[in-house]
Amino acid sequence: MLIFGGGRKTKGRGSVPYPCSSCGQLAMFELTENYGYAHLYFVRVVKHGTNRYLVCSSCGGGHELTKDQWERARVFANEFNRLPPNPSVEVIGSLITRFAESVLPTDAPRVRQLTAFVPERVEPQQPQHLDSSRQALPAGNDASAEEMKACPDCAENVKFAARKCRFCGFRFDTSPDGA
Repeated sequence: MLIFGGGRKTKGRGSVPYPCSSCGQLAMFELTENYGYAHLYFVRVVKHGTNRYLVCSSCGGGHELTKDQWERARVFANEFNRLPPNPSVEVIGSLITRFAESVLPTDAPRVRQLTAFVPERVEPQQPQHLDSSRQALPAGNDASAEEMKACPDCAENVKFAARKCRFCGFRFDTSPDGA
């Protein structure tokens, strides 16, 4: 008995962050491969009609890639997967810029312009070493808002009465003089 068949498959082969020109968001783009196949005795013997895409996870828009672009994009997807958790904005910006220059060179000027401003928009404020850990930050006009203070280690705003920072674990001075 000879078992022969075929069909089409779509597989995701990794993802990279990239600014979408359709929806305007910095989104994860999936490297998607769609191909026809034939199999004999349930073993794929031929792969044909392969289409390769870079697809935005937010809006579904994207780019069709050539085989050469696809291979370079896979290298960047692997590099992105090897990044440590919570990489810095500079590392992500550099990866996105290098990806655009290597894989989609026509997008590179637009991406360079976008990533040049990313650290100023996204990067959290650098920790300020305060003279007093109980320095109050102005509360909003909301009557129910409590006074806040900045943590001297991570610069996050925490409640004025807090003895420990909920973000980094810094313990505030609890001396009787309140300083």
